[in-house]
Amino acid sequence: MTFTTLKSRAFVSWVVLIASSTLMMLLLELIGIPGSMLLGPIAVGIVFGLRNIRLRFSGSLRTMAQGITGVLIAQSLRPDTFLELAQYWEAALSVVGVTLLAAIAVGALIGRFSALPFEEAVWGFLPGMATAVIAMSEERKLDARAVAVVQVVRLLVVIVGMSILATVLRVSSPEASAETSLFTWEHLVSVGLVAISILAHRYATFVPAAAMMVPMMAGVVCKAIGLDFALPHEVIFCGYFVIGAGVGLGFDLNLIRSAGRALPALVGAAVLLVTLGASMGAGLGMLFGLDPLSSVLSAVPGSVDAVAAIAYSTGSDLSFIMALQVFRLFAVVMFGPPIARYVAERFQAMRAKEQPEGLK
Repeated sequence: MTFTTLKSRAFVSWVVLIASSTLMMLLLELIGIPGSMLLGPIAVGIVFGLRNIRLRFSGSLRTMAQGITGVLIAQSLRPDTFLELAQYWEAALSVVGVTLLAAIAVGALIGRFSALPFEEAVWGFLPGMATAVIAMSEERKLDARAVAVVQVVRLLVVIVGMSILATVLRVSSPEASAETSLFTWEHLVSVGLVAISILAHRYATFVPAAAMMVPMMAGVVCKAIGLDFALPHEVIFCGYFVIGAGVGLGFDLNLIRSAGRALPALVGAAVLLVTLGASMGAGLGMLFGLDPLSSVLSAVPGSVDAVAAIAYSTGSDLSFIMALQVFRLFAVVMFGPPIARYVAERFQAMRAKEQPEGLK
């Protein structure tokens, strides 16, 4: 098979992926399924992955997709949200802390009673942002593929679960803006903010999830000085197409085989963790007077970008949801790895004591 033929097949595959994802998104939107911008590309991506069609987004596209998420969050943040969180900081901190510790405990149980490596299972259940956790696990010299298996399963449980909840609560997707021009001043400012993600990913490595966080912080500064910006609906779809299809394409037969018998336990553990987060979020929502879906989304242990997509598509209180989710992201990046290492070391020491002397 010639190189030209391979390129032609890849081009056709990309066209089919984009067209199919768009059609699936429109279909899900038509029947009123929330989070369709994310669920459509994920579903099509899974089909491609299981059919062994090898497509991968470039690093720049993935980075800009995270940048789009960051700008979307900044666009929705309100100053009064932080004042509300400061008023009940003990409750917010408790939700973040309990979710983090519960995630580590669930990961430890999966690592103890399944065939998955122990520390990889613990890292796989760390909430916050899947790409950031996987990257940190690689730095730790862990099997990033095993971490990715758990992260992807957990992420899918969150996305599907929250979409079902939004459907049960009969939350409808907000209508797209009637704007037709993509070249307003506000749109150009948004493009500039998204472009910052490339520089942040390369040079601001000391910032957790820099591709998303730096554009978000830059957007907050722009709002503070009175510089307006707005992301067109089409750009938001492009960002979530890259994120969703990237998750789906990560599913292939080798990945399913590597999860093996642990898959039912992974799904069950993820459901348990999401239920715990949702319950605490419901309690937090009573303090802040939030609607049920916004309350749940604020505390559910999903990837920040995925939660942002669902919140945006359902018209939820994105400002409050993202304020708490970003707070937990920082907590996970700062405290998650050392706690996970400590738990893994304790487990290894315990297993060493359990082994007979002759096997040590």
